[in-house]
Amino acid sequence: MNTIGDYIRRARLDRRLRQIDVAAQIGADPLTVLNWETGATEPNFRFFPAITEFLGYNPFPPRMEAPINVRLKAHRLQTGLSQKKLAKLLGVDPGTIGKWEDEKTKPTEKSLKKILRFLTLRLPAKVKGVNSDA
Repeated sequence: MNTIGDYIRRARLDRRLRQIDVAAQIGADPLTVLNWETGATEPNFRFFPAITEFLGYNPFPPRMEAPINVRLKAHRLQTGLSQKKLAKLLGVDPGTIGKWEDEKTKPTEKSLKKILRFLTLRLPAKVKGVNSDA
């Protein structure tokens, strides 16, 4: 299996569910689930927490020895945060998150401490002002 859609499809078939059933559990449109399963599109970051919950595991966990930028992006997606919302949580400019993830810049020691705390954080589905749309 190579894509998140492959994992969704395998879990759906193993549980004998229809795409409409998976879509309802994840909060997506059935056509969107079809597109993920066929590889036509990839899920938006906001679906990752629900997908992980549906699967019962994270199919792409970053290794502890992975570079900090890889771990940061993976955990951001896992928690369903946009770069903008993570920036708010860490108290940095939104463009900084993208630069860290793309390794265009490296975090300062102070920022690195905040990132490491974030990597151990498990956010609930809705945290007011962080991963809500309000």
